[in-house]
Amino acid sequence: MVWPGDMSIAVPGIAVSTLDMVSVRNALDTLFAHQYGDGSLPYAGPPMGTIHEFSDTYHMHTLLGVYNYVLYSGDLRWLQDHWDHYIVALHVSIAKVDETGLMHVTSSADWLRSGMAGHNLEATAILYDALQKSIELASFLSDDRSEAQPGGLWSTTASRIRAGVEKLACPRAGLFADNSEDRRCGGSDEVLPQDGNSWLLLAGVLAPSDPRRLNVSKSLRSRWTKFGPPAVEAPNIISPFASSFELQAHCAVGDYDAAVELMELMWGYMLDGPGMTNSTLLEGYRIDGSVGYPAYTHPARNSHCHGWSTGPTMVLLTSILGIQFTAPLGRSYSITPQRTKWLNHVEGGYSTSLGKFVVKLKGMVGKGGRQAEILQASTPTGTSGTVYWGGNETVHNGGTLKVARYLDSPGQWIVLLNTTGYEEEKGNWTWPTDTEGEGEFLPDAEWVKPSGSEREVGTVDWSLIKPIVVEEL
Repeated sequence: MVWPGDMSIAVPGIAVSTLDMVSVRNALDTLFAHQYGDGSLPYAGPPMGTIHEFSDTYHMHTLLGVYNYVLYSGDLRWLQDHWDHYIVALHVSIAKVDETGLMHVTSSADWLRSGMAGHNLEATAILYDALQKSIELASFLSDDRSEAQPGGLWSTTASRIRAGVEKLACPRAGLFADNSEDRRCGGSDEVLPQDGNSWLLLAGVLAPSDPRRLNVSKSLRSRWTKFGPPAVEAPNIISPFASSFELQAHCAVGDYDAAVELMELMWGYMLDGPGMTNSTLLEGYRIDGSVGYPAYTHPARNSHCHGWSTGPTMVLLTSILGIQFTAPLGRSYSITPQRTKWLNHVEGGYSTSLGKFVVKLKGMVGKGGRQAEILQASTPTGTSGTVYWGGNETVHNGGTLKVARYLDSPGQWIVLLNTTGYEEEKGNWTWPTDTEGEGEFLPDAEWVKPSGSEREVGTVDWSLIKPIVVEEL
């Protein structure tokens, strides 16, 4: 059964791990095969779709799934075949942005959170992201339709959304409200949601120069409990789905330390906590750490192997190692690695049909005990991108670049290797081990991982917990 919301987390994770894009394409084909006559897409794949089950947010998650599939697979023929149906679906959502500049949600269905209604922040921010990515998709196809041009429908709708979200701002809290109705700032049922505020940041709705971006990130972090962030829009719940978007939100504003800290806090618990499998990630859990997921009436229904809970897989590769594609298959890309205070050595990569994209970053010590780092970035021949690191940047047209820098002079690079035609199999580079050095640089043997903060266990509101239902056989 295909769940489009899950795909927004699972598909990028698949792309940077197993690269099983055939399954992704099959899932999208299933959803478009059941597109309704009015252009809307089903809440989920069969057996849903027979009685017009619909979700405003999941409808847009399907559109984002198209973007992610095309970006990592390069399947422009598939996109061309589905393009007309995609545009009709996009315009279904655009039509729901009214004079407020916010999307007016007509379906309460979402990820089992409550209160999805009215002029909703999460839905509006997801639409903003879909509009930006739709403009990119049009460029991939060299489609010059007026809607996709500067000043066209898609960009002007995005501008209206940027103005509209100001109606949801809650300055005293450093966050934005769930909707402009009863869940508004100061409303009768005020809610400052994890999902909506995370989407606000990761979609880039606020301008890059807006200081509130960092305020939202800090405010989200301030709510963390011993076992993770509360999804206050869904009482008593810690949601790996919403928290996967929060990971991306912290990275979007440059707080990579917060993103890795959240992985350590929450995903560490999901792997090692009581009642966990120690190898897979569950669908959700209660704010006090119990595996009972309050969205369901019985703990046994909680999934312990859930695709929407895999946010760190994508974030570690695309935001911490910093490998991001700007064209399908990675023909163009950017690399912006971040070691953070939590990590002394980060290494990884992923592949497309063009070859491997690999980044390695390691803390070192140089002359006089000065703190330093070594970065190595390797990309396939025929690709072109930009490496951003420590306040400096360089164009990188495939091959291997290995550079070092002292942390007290971050913009000054020491080039150790710069080749083209990188092929890992030929072994035309070396990498220092834990005991080996590299020129004037030695491994930082004194690096110690900092301790995490102690946090309180979340308080369960038992009046909102659904009673366990046990049916007699």
